[in-house]
Amino acid sequence: MNHYELSKKTAEWQLKKWHIVIYEYQHTTGGSEYPDVLCYKNGYTELFEIKVDRQDFKKDSGKECRNEYIIKYHPSYKYKRDKLHKILYESAQWKPTVKELIKEHPHLGRRRYYVCPKDLIKPEEIKNGFGLYYFTGKGFRKKKESKQFKSNIYEELSILSHAFRKHASGNGHNVLVNTYDMKW
Repeated sequence: MNHYELSKKTAEWQLKKWHIVIYEYQHTTGGSEYPDVLCYKNGYTELFEIKVDRQDFKKDSGKECRNEYIIKYHPSYKYKRDKLHKILYESAQWKPTVKELIKEHPHLGRRRYYVCPKDLIKPEEIKNGFGLYYFTGKGFRKKKESKQFKSNIYEELSILSHAFRKHASGNGHNVLVNTYDMKW
């Protein structure tokens, strides 16, 4: 199964419990992420990152949007980060508190999961707070729960707005909408 096929299967599976699901979505909103599968319901989102080979999973951990935290440095310093870390801790000028030093980085999804073929990724390999689902060929099985993240609401709404415009123009093949069953 290739990346696109697993993304589509994941989106179709998730549509049962979400209002809107987009998959393999390329947008022009100026955002930094292009979600494999992003689900929306009542202001809540979940991101599903599809992995079909080990190399892709290993490469993924280097992306800025996969880091659980970013380092927030004092604004008066203009050094490179590697030098700055040493300077800050060796000098008595500024002793950061944990809150000042570490800050959660908002990105897509209030919860975030990897989805892969069975046993491609081991749950203990995931260090960034993501959860994990295995696709077995017959269905999906949760192996690890995601933590709750701070999501980038502005970017999520920009993508949703773009997806609706695309869907309304008839070009929304990768936008799934769970419509109301209108039985009057």
